[in-house]
Amino acid sequence: MGAPFDRPGPFMSDQLSFDGDYQDVWKRVRDELATSLSKAKHTTFVKPLALDVRGQDSVALKGSNFVIEGLRRHDIAPLIEGLFERHAGRRISIEFLSVPVERAVPLAPSPVAREVAEVRVPPETFENFVVGRSNELAFNAARRVALEPGERYNPLFIYGASGLGKTHLLRAIQNEVRRIHPTLVVRYTTAQEFGEDFVAALQHGRIHAFRSKTRSVDVWLLDDIESIANRDKTQEEVFHAFNSLHHDGRQIVIAANRPPRDLYAVDERMRSRFEGGLLADIMPPETETRNRILQAIALREGAECPPEVTEWIATHASGNVRTLIGAFNRVIASASVRGCPVDVDLARSVLSSHFGEDAEAARVSGDRIIDACCAYFGVPRGALVGASRVKDLVRARHLAMFILREDAGES
Repeated sequence: MGAPFDRPGPFMSDQLSFDGDYQDVWKRVRDELATSLSKAKHTTFVKPLALDVRGQDSVALKGSNFVIEGLRRHDIAPLIEGLFERHAGRRISIEFLSVPVERAVPLAPSPVAREVAEVRVPPETFENFVVGRSNELAFNAARRVALEPGERYNPLFIYGASGLGKTHLLRAIQNEVRRIHPTLVVRYTTAQEFGEDFVAALQHGRIHAFRSKTRSVDVWLLDDIESIANRDKTQEEVFHAFNSLHHDGRQIVIAANRPPRDLYAVDERMRSRFEGGLLADIMPPETETRNRILQAIALREGAECPPEVTEWIATHASGNVRTLIGAFNRVIASASVRGCPVDVDLARSVLSSHFGEDAEAARVSGDRIIDACCAYFGVPRGALVGASRVKDLVRARHLAMFILREDAGES
């Protein structure tokens, strides 16, 4: 049996003359990437790639769908293209090609890797983000940023509890900017990944290349900023990158699980910079929005789920949007396994152990907390769960969020 990437045909003998050269170039590119990327990224997205020489100025890098998507998602693909051209001494056309997992690497992948590679997750866009009163400000600001990067709301700081859609909005900005502003360089990264790449660059003497890469973007999307709490050197690097990009009019979007003033373990100078832009909070969605989220998922996945069932789940499921979706998936899966229709009785049976009396008590407790905050500040309940930025409303909203998160265990 021949090599997995043999290409029989009239050009095979010609290709053999430079196949070895390109393999050498690829080895040098891999070695350089090992010093500029974190070990986790290099191991996950670079090492599994296989080079396929197609012509004098054309090669393909093959990997699983998971690997190829990761190269694009983490902006490693353009880095590979630049390094390949530099080491080859001329422009080379590189195709990043997704192939079946069994052909991606010499060794058969593990069952877990194969399962991950086969997952198809729809891209995060503004179109598939369900908008309600709880997230309207953040949604509209994010969309404006994508349409006019650097023109308004710079920086944009989006905050809210886990699982409410912050990452979805950052990814939607990334996808929309790439669609309507294809010449702009947009980069999404978590603060944790930024810190790992920063440390790797320091260890391998690549700090200048790291800073050049970070500060040459047109749109910088930094997620989970709270993850670098108490990491002074990483915070210092983020601070200087922020200043450089902001000075040049580049768009910056930050996401966190709380407002800047509550990021106590983050440098005060950074908190001040964040507060200089637009602060957009995302609250837990109200029942109507939760119901529309479930209906959108049912439509997207072709699941037959009557409106009264999504409404029941939306009303009784506590927790964040991820918890809500998990509850919906359990009901649909149970109906499939049992071969029965999806109805409210099934939903109640399947989810009783997850919600039941404790969840109902927590929901009532949450309602009482919100009512108490409204009474204390003298604001109507409908306004508190809306998007108004009136000072007393914002203070009441933040207090309710804090108590719900810390005392009631809600998000």
